[in-house]
Amino acid sequence: MVVSGARTALTRFANSSIHQNVASEDVNLILRVVLGKTIGVARTNRTDLASAKDALATATKLAKAQKPLEDFVSLPEGGPIASVPNFSTRTRDSSPEERAETVKEVIAEVHEFGEAKAFGALEATTITRAVANSLGTRVHDTSTLAELVVSAIHEADGEKGYGWGTDMHVDMSQLDPVAAARKAGEKAVRSIPPKRVEPGEYTVILEDHAVSTLALYLSFITFSALAYQEGRSFVSGKLGKQVTGENVTLWDEGTRPEGLPIAFDQEGVPKRRTTLLENGIARSVVYDSYTAGREGRESTGHALTAPNPFGPLAVNPFFQPGDSSLEEMVEETERGLYVTRFHYTNPVNPVKAIITGMTRDGTFLVEKGEIVSPVRNLRFTQGIMEALEGASLIGRDWTSHRLSSWLGFGATTVPPLRLDRFRFTGVTEF
Repeated sequence: MVVSGARTALTRFANSSIHQNVASEDVNLILRVVLGKTIGVARTNRTDLASAKDALATATKLAKAQKPLEDFVSLPEGGPIASVPNFSTRTRDSSPEERAETVKEVIAEVHEFGEAKAFGALEATTITRAVANSLGTRVHDTSTLAELVVSAIHEADGEKGYGWGTDMHVDMSQLDPVAAARKAGEKAVRSIPPKRVEPGEYTVILEDHAVSTLALYLSFITFSALAYQEGRSFVSGKLGKQVTGENVTLWDEGTRPEGLPIAFDQEGVPKRRTTLLENGIARSVVYDSYTAGREGRESTGHALTAPNPFGPLAVNPFFQPGDSSLEEMVEETERGLYVTRFHYTNPVNPVKAIITGMTRDGTFLVEKGEIVSPVRNLRFTQGIMEALEGASLIGRDWTSHRLSSWLGFGATTVPPLRLDRFRFTGVTEF
């Protein structure tokens, strides 16, 4: 049984004015019934006893109608859970007036950059979870998330320039709205007038937000035990082998304070640090109780709420930092592209870890160690592991970004990267 309650307060702004202030609250009860090797799941967002009994009856009926999962072993048993710093009363109790004051700071800073206008949202979310089963699991916690997203648009000479800034923390008081707004405003002004560069293979300097997209898709399509067992992961049959650059190390660690720490998964299993890539060698994938049972293993604490199409998921991936700065990456690049972030990204070939998407909110041409001009955004189609083979420079500082608003928890914690080869397949009109 999983009980999950969330309260989200959101202040949205556009054209440098707040236009929406909303709050929502919901509770979901998810019941999973196991009858031997058959499983049924039912969900309700009604909290009265009669609705819970109805959901239980539905889950039982579904379990009786299913074909047996012959390789299912058991749900997990209970165990001790670590305490993690994932809650802030400041975030939980944030008021519309407090959020408006923060947005006021954002707008004022963006206005420092000519005619730029500010767009975006400030969110404060509190999530309470409880997981229990008949084998002794009994865990619960309450976590918070504060996230600011700022987009700036600057118009000049018939062109629009776009910039982006973001910040995220468990504690809303730790956000730096001025820094996020300054980054967005600067990028918007510097993005005019954009020139066209031809598609092709370039050296790229990826800011941390762009790198977070690579980590996100590695989590979804590569390092789930379900994808691995079904032969649709890049590392299927390759554990223990070199699969990318030797300076690339990636692991998942849910209880680490950076990012959005979480003590247990949606089956109540404690989070276990799991090394995914070590010096470019594929070391492991993450497991829930079902995929672990298929291999005679223990769950690593990476279950999502059942049922789901992804299987277990690494929701707190960490990318090992290096010793470079963004400035040094630019200075050491003869010719390449500087990318702020990716947008509209989707998998093309999960087995080869190929994704496609577009650059956005600040893409620049680098020549002879300097950023020389903004460029029109480009579409890329690139294998992630192939790109990481050319990770020639890795940033010394890392930044956390929300993994997915759909999940409600989890974060990527990544440094910027310079990749020697990255394939662009098309040019946009903006």
